[in-house]
Amino acid sequence: AALDRRYLNPIVNRNPATAQALSEALCEHLRTAVANLEKVALLDSQTRLWTRLIDLARRYSPDPLSEKGGLRINHGLSQQSLAESVGLTRVIVNRVLSRWRSAGLIELGRGFIIILDADALEKAVAERTPAADHLAKPVDAGSIGR
Repeated sequence: AALDRRYLNPIVNRNPATAQALSEALCEHLRTAVANLEKVALLDSQTRLWTRLIDLARRYSPDPLSEKGGLRINHGLSQQSLAESVGLTRVIVNRVLSRWRSAGLIELGRGFIIILDADALEKAVAERTPAADHLAKPVDAGSIGR
């Protein structure tokens, strides 16, 4: 969305609460952007993908448990879009997802992923994460309300 300054400025000047709310929203957006840049720059591919899946689960899993008992993520993204969202190539995302599927950790479908064993997947990702990189620790799967 775009807001033209000539329309926004009079509103903000007349209403300090609006100015405050706008400022807070912009700050939150900036924090999110910086965090995403840090993830792309500092995390390995599996951790980036795992973190993105957890973000998607928070956003697109109103009922996180699937019929198979796993965490169903109805993200609606192609592998190309998923790859672009974490700064990877589609080939790398496909390779990582295929490895996780072969290990029995996830199931894939058009526009959705089911994480069959979030704890095992988190452990598999953590084992490949460099111990010295404090930012590379995967997101706690328990925090998404399973």
